[in-house]
Amino acid sequence: MRIFPIVLSCMLAPFEVYAAPRDLMTLAKSVSSLIDTAVFVLITFGIVLYFYGLGTNISTIAKDPEKRKHFFVWGLCTIFVMVSIWGIVALLKNTLFGSIQHV
Repeated sequence: MRIFPIVLSCMLAPFEVYAAPRDLMTLAKSVSSLIDTAVFVLITFGIVLYFYGLGTNISTIAKDPEKRKHFFVWGLCTIFVMVSIWGIVALLKNTLFGSIQHV
C-alpha cells in the first residue's frame, strides 16, 4: 500500500512541471490574475453584506431618519473606497508591469 503514493506522484510529475511559470512575467501574470479574482470576490461579498445589513435592519433604520442617513452614506462610501482601491491597484500594476494580458 505504500507504493501507491509514490506511483501516483511519478505519474503526476509532468503536470507539476508544466504548471510552473517559465519566467517572471508569467508568474506575475498568474499572481495578478489570482489577486484580481480575490479582490472581485471580496468586493462582491462587501456589496452583498451591505444589502443584507440594509434588508435585516430596515425596520430599525426606518424609525430614526438620522441613523438611516448615516447607514446609507457610510455604506456607499465604503463601497466607493473598495472599488477605488481596486482601481489604484490596477493603475500600479499597469505602471510596474506594463499592460499585462491575463493568462
